[in-house]
Amino acid sequence: MNQDNSIWYFENVDLYDLLCPHKVPAMHEKHTFHHYKKDEFIYFEDEQDMVELVRLVLGREGYSVEGAFEGRAGLVSVRENLPDIVLLDLMMPDMDGWEIFREIKKDELTENVPVIVITAKAQSVDKVLGVEIAQVDDYISKPFSPSELI
Repeated sequence: MNQDNSIWYFENVDLYDLLCPHKVPAMHEKHTFHHYKKDEFIYFEDEQDMVELVRLVLGREGYSVEGAFEGRAGLVSVRENLPDIVLLDLMMPDMDGWEIFREIKKDELTENVPVIVITAKAQSVDKVLGVEIAQVDDYISKPFSPSELI
């Protein structure tokens, strides 16, 4: 993260290329470059208290957090507001969190919005499924410390 609270990343770059100091990702057709100003979040969470806690923690850092308490309404909000980051609880009342994730990623308008899963599904297999298989941008298990969000 840069000092101006922005995130720069390359899509379709091997992890090895990024971790090796002698290698710098080349800017050519196979790479898509994205820049997100990290100011606005939409948090899919059915518990109002959790949304308020995350809003308080991230608000102190200058970010705004909109709560999405139902999957379908949250998807509409993501499409209309194009947030910089989506925070996603996997256990939602009207839609499964993975279904929400798939809807975000299949929509051309929202496919590049980073998604961070925040869930009580804390088993290592769940995290592997999320990060390695589904390719979410990050996976945070509840309970978590405020520093994990920042």
